[in-house]
Amino acid sequence: ALLAAQDYLGAVSLMRKHKVDMNLLVDFDPAAFFRDTIPAAADSENRPAGSNLLLTQLDKHGPHLLSLFIASLRNDSVRDCLYHFAPSPPHSSPTTDWAALAASTGKAVEGKGARGVEEEVGKTTKVNAVCDLLTEAIRARADPKLRACMVLTFVRRHPPRVEEALMHLQGTEEDEASHGLEVLMGLVEPSNVWDTALGLYDLGLTALVARISGRDPREYVPLLEKLSQMPDRECCFEIDMMLKRYGKAVMHAVKGGDNMWEKAREVMEQNGLYTVAIQNLRRFPERRAHLEEALRLYAAYLGERGEHKLAGLVYKTAGLNFEATGELQQDAGSWEAAMLLLHEQANLTEPQLQRRSYDMAEALRLAGDSRGAARLYLDYCADVDEGVAALSEGREWVEAARVARCGKRQDLIPTTVLPSLLEAHTATLQDVDARLERLEYIAQRLVAIEVDKQAQLAAERRYADGEGGDGHDVDDAASDWSRSQAPSASSKGTHSTHSSHSSRSSRSSKSNKTRSSARVPKEGDPWEEDYLNKTRPPLVPTRGFREALRSLLEALVMFAESSHAATLQLRFAKLEDYVLQHELGGLAVEPPPPTASDWKITFLDAPV
Repeated sequence: ALLAAQDYLGAVSLMRKHKVDMNLLVDFDPAAFFRDTIPAAADSENRPAGSNLLLTQLDKHGPHLLSLFIASLRNDSVRDCLYHFAPSPPHSSPTTDWAALAASTGKAVEGKGARGVEEEVGKTTKVNAVCDLLTEAIRARADPKLRACMVLTFVRRHPPRVEEALMHLQGTEEDEASHGLEVLMGLVEPSNVWDTALGLYDLGLTALVARISGRDPREYVPLLEKLSQMPDRECCFEIDMMLKRYGKAVMHAVKGGDNMWEKAREVMEQNGLYTVAIQNLRRFPERRAHLEEALRLYAAYLGERGEHKLAGLVYKTAGLNFEATGELQQDAGSWEAAMLLLHEQANLTEPQLQRRSYDMAEALRLAGDSRGAARLYLDYCADVDEGVAALSEGREWVEAARVARCGKRQDLIPTTVLPSLLEAHTATLQDVDARLERLEYIAQRLVAIEVDKQAQLAAERRYADGEGGDGHDVDDAASDWSRSQAPSASSKGTHSTHSSHSSRSSRSSKSNKTRSSARVPKEGDPWEEDYLNKTRPPLVPTRGFREALRSLLEALVMFAESSHAATLQLRFAKLEDYVLQHELGGLAVEPPPPTASDWKITFLDAPV
């Protein structure tokens, strides 16, 4: 009744008298609690601007009641776990969306920005939401007596906001700061408070933390005296190094001027913090020499890591075109930028440019960029032969023929393009046949392995039953079972894989698995089944395989080789039908195969 009447002081008095959990203040009616705790935006009949019912009532007996309430906060609802018999307020909801309540305050979630304190929407906890709410309510009152309560709202959260709690104590009287630190270190490890205070570069507050936490003056007094005698940037740098905050250490060393550049460079190189140094150096035009040095070191670092494209861009930023060209040449996707930089080198002769183009084109061919290599051969070397050869190697037969005709070299079509096309046709045909043959063999072997297992289990059961026997009946049964299962060998393969794991005998040990990776097992080896199941998925055609097949079929038709295209399409259709019939598509290596026959040229099919 007292809570329904918004008499929070009377309710707290009864709770303390009867030892009732103070979380009931929130859990009785969370929406009403938030509404009565939000500072009033403007004057009204009952509440002046900036006031709230909760703090106004509890403050009549000093801040200790509010401190007790904040310290007792817990995430679960005491109405559900302790006081389920309590009457429910009107219009109450069975569940509480703390994120929505926090958002309704308009201020409770402001910490979601710079400090990244608030959780994702929908994951805000009760304690965090109430602490955020009380933080804003206490800040609106601006009452020094509530300073310890404010500290509690920071450290009762999860995770605790120790830095914000200390920032709230900065610049206060020593007595107030001491009381706040005592509250803080009662809930947070003192060493953590020491490190955080030191990280604020406030030596006075750090000394107070050390004294209250009982640190040995012989340890911290000389350190703080030494730091206090340093210039500001150097002091911050030394503190950051002690706390292993190397990014901030580089930032302060860069801002410390020329005298601290050696320290900045050392930390930058040891921890790979080149971007931090570069970003800060760019703010000082007079530090151009140091910026160029940092850029050179960063580019060399990237080159060692194989990030040649980014290294080239960094060299270009530093004005080092020659080094930038060298890095970009090593990146297959950056040959255009590398050639642009080569053009900018005024002392480069035409033969030198052509030689560099040949070198870059060869690198592109090795990297699989046939079109890029062909453009270099044609644009910078006027070499139609190599351009057509590169395109043919990259399975770009139609483009290769077009280039040959544009270059007045029609003779390259029958001597270079067509042989490459027919060679690809033969290789693909052999690959398709080999895949189908291997899949059929694996299916047969998996059936045979399953037969052996069934026979072994039957023999073990007969032996356990004491029937004995010479084993011929087991062999006959195994043979009959094998003949009955053979037509659906592949479809049973996956099932046999799973059943084999449950019935595998002790002979499939760790040593067998190790030996299976060393050589191809023979038929009957204990690890044969594992090997077969591992080698089957790569045999199932993927989307990329189908796309390459479609491109090959189209090229064969374009070069008047329709008979070869029809033969290849027919053979691949058999493999496709086998995969679909035995439901092996799910085993394919990524990307998954399409369900439609988009690889097929329909008019090449034989009539039904």
